[in-house]
Amino acid sequence: LSYDQQWGSRPRRSHNLGYLPWNEANKVPTLSQWFHDMSPFYFCCLWQEEQAVGCETYRFERRPSQDCVAYQPPYVATVFGDPHIITFDELEYTFNGKGEYVLVHVNSSKAKFDVQGRFEQLPNNFYGSVNATQLTSVAARDNTSAVIEVRLRPTIAQWRYRLDVFADKRRVYFDRPSLRVQHFPGVTIYQPSYILNQSQIVIMFQSGAGVEVVENKGYMAARVYLPWTFIGQTSGLFGVWDFNAADDLTDSNNMSYPVTWGPGFTNKQPLNSFQSVYQFANSWRLEDKEVNTVGSSLFIHEYTRTASYYADPSFVPDMNSVLTQMYTTNTQNQNYDPRAADAQKAKDLCGDSFQCQYDYFLSLNRDLAFYTLIYQSNFLQIRSQVKQRVITCGILETPRFGRKSNFFFTPGTKVTFECNQDFVLVGDQRRTCTAQGQWDVPVYGYTECLREEEYSMRSLFLTWTLIIIVIGGLLLALICCAHRYFIHRQKQTV
Repeated sequence: LSYDQQWGSRPRRSHNLGYLPWNEANKVPTLSQWFHDMSPFYFCCLWQEEQAVGCETYRFERRPSQDCVAYQPPYVATVFGDPHIITFDELEYTFNGKGEYVLVHVNSSKAKFDVQGRFEQLPNNFYGSVNATQLTSVAARDNTSAVIEVRLRPTIAQWRYRLDVFADKRRVYFDRPSLRVQHFPGVTIYQPSYILNQSQIVIMFQSGAGVEVVENKGYMAARVYLPWTFIGQTSGLFGVWDFNAADDLTDSNNMSYPVTWGPGFTNKQPLNSFQSVYQFANSWRLEDKEVNTVGSSLFIHEYTRTASYYADPSFVPDMNSVLTQMYTTNTQNQNYDPRAADAQKAKDLCGDSFQCQYDYFLSLNRDLAFYTLIYQSNFLQIRSQVKQRVITCGILETPRFGRKSNFFFTPGTKVTFECNQDFVLVGDQRRTCTAQGQWDVPVYGYTECLREEEYSMRSLFLTWTLIIIVIGGLLLALICCAHRYFIHRQKQTV
């Protein structure tokens, strides 16, 4: 609700659930919210009339709400499946590294932000070992906030919770209504109300950055949302966000690899130049010690397992051979090629999605391929939504002692004003929000409601002013004519 109505304009200074530490001012659960937010609303608005001076001051000056003018939606990047990555600049590539890697790294004078991902090897399939990996854990930190890690639980332990969430190395749960939203230093974590098995976690930092982690059937996907203040400051596997995909393959030493396309691929398909991607991505692998350009691992290392335990520099995925088999196998001769049936099944299941076909052909796991397709389509839908420009004309204030037909301010909205009883409308009675995001120019001036006595006095004043101007003009004209007549008579006498 916007601030032009009584029940709108209620941004809060204190949260109902409080904030750690709970014994400080503005952080006491319930009490702080009632003292700073609810009590002023009752005294200023609820127990007064909607158009009372106190209520208007509260809504228009003290607690004004936003009206989406100049709103810039965040940009998003993602990692999903086996792992497939789509950067902020919309570059798509596949990287099957094994270990802990930097997804986003920001280290500037204004902000410090890190998102890291852990990739572990997929289980064996019918043909034996699968030389590919999947995302199993995500850790994030913003400036001096608490470190948040979201980890995939083992399959045998997913009967109740699908994901484990750690805040500063402490396990937290979201299985009660009062625990749906939890606050920690510099970060807020919440689970949507319709999720009951802890399979979707949203992390929001004070800088405006956000991380969303989702899980289905044991397969994770992570999406990172960044506001426009991070433009030109990011690095890592999600690339350099500068609206130029050509420099997204920039390693930790600031060396940029060319965005080349593998044999048989065009710029309309995902990037799969294995050598360039492999060299670039491995430069962002985390080690046991801190590296200035990469940082240190944010993950919790239990049972003496360090970053090097999960890393395997000798692990080389067989991506090129898989791609060759996928695109050169004759699916019509399935009796002669054992992989022909797999390639045909991948196409039947996935359609035109390369990521889905690749995951099924490599792992022979329908669940992995299916949720890869779901994660990809969900991301494309989110990206199309955030790229749409938000056009709004802003809040059109209601004249005091009056009302308007609606409270919308999107293009095409038509608002009609009316005044209360014993009041007279002055100015435009109707305004329209144009497609350019501006209210149309008023023809008769600013809209306001005047008391009948004030309107009568103003009308009388304007009437007498007009009469005086007219009479004054006539008198001035008569004086000028008389003056010219007397001058003319004097000249004739002489």
